[in-house]
Amino acid sequence: MGLVKKFLKKFQKPKVIEKEVPIIPKPQMKRIVIVGDGACGKTSLIKRYLHHDFTPDNYSPTIFEVQTRNIQDEIRPIQLVICDTAGQKEYDSLRPSLYFRSDVIVVCFSMDNPNSLANIRDRWKAEICRFCDDVPIILVGTKSDLATETNNTNVERCCEKCKLVSKFGDAMAALIGAEKYIECSALTDNGVTDIFEEALSLALAHDVKLRRKSSFKRRGSLFDTLALLVK
Repeated sequence: MGLVKKFLKKFQKPKVIEKEVPIIPKPQMKRIVIVGDGACGKTSLIKRYLHHDFTPDNYSPTIFEVQTRNIQDEIRPIQLVICDTAGQKEYDSLRPSLYFRSDVIVVCFSMDNPNSLANIRDRWKAEICRFCDDVPIILVGTKSDLATETNNTNVERCCEKCKLVSKFGDAMAALIGAEKYIECSALTDNGVTDIFEEALSLALAHDVKLRRKSSFKRRGSLFDTLALLVK
């Protein structure tokens, strides 16, 4: 029998040990749309956050640009989609397409340009409400480094103007229903990361809010159906 067993072992197929293949969850996409007047610092803000770089050069308006960044969350990976838009009025008819399925709107103004702050109320509030009502908003004051004290007379005047504009930031945020007001500088990197971390936090919280709202609607529909059956 011993010889037979040895003979049979030669022709037996080796046992295949199946290893568990880890399931990689599909990234959850969160879309952030950044709007505001032309030349207010939107592109520089995105460039500093994504590429850790700030290169002042001749201004050329961005028409539309979409970039992504992958973030590893505790539960599942997140793909942060950041949409840069043109603030010039000649692109008003094209910009609304980027609002589709947005999770957070970041609306920017330049702290050295009071008109860009006034346009938040006069122009951007109406456009945001029209195309993406009920989407969380963050108000951002860019170029906060210009509010730093300096000995240069001309820049000092700009500094005082920036400080004055800064005082209206919280009031404007309340006026347009923004969840947060943040000041930042792409030059010094101050406050840049805070903006996108806050945007991601709001996007995730808004997702939970929408799921709860949908759940309540389904429950209400079920109760309505039961009421009709009882009748």
